[in-house]
Amino acid sequence: MAEGDSATAGYTLVNLSLVRHFNLGRADAMAFAKLGNAADKLAYNASTIQTIRGLSPVAGRALQFGMRVAFWCRFATFRAQVRRLHPKVR
Repeated sequence: MAEGDSATAGYTLVNLSLVRHFNLGRADAMAFAKLGNAADKLAYNASTIQTIRGLSPVAGRALQFGMRVAFWCRFATFRAQVRRLHPKVR
C-alpha cells in the first residue's frame, strides 16, 4: 500500500445478464437484459485516489435492455464478390 493511503474494504458484486440470439429476416439479432450490482451494494474502488475515494462509489443498481442487429452479412457477401471481380479492392 502506498504511503498515506488507507485500506479499502472488500466487496462482492452480483451482475446478471440474459441474452437471446435469433434471426430477424436475413440478419442476425440479439436481445439482452442486464442487471448490474443486483444487490445495490455500496462499494468503493481501491484504485481511486484517496482524496476522492469516499466521494466516488461504484455505480449502484442498473438495469439495461437492448437489441443488436448485424446487417454485415449482406455487405460481406458483396465485398467478396467485388474482390473476385476486382482483385485490387481490399
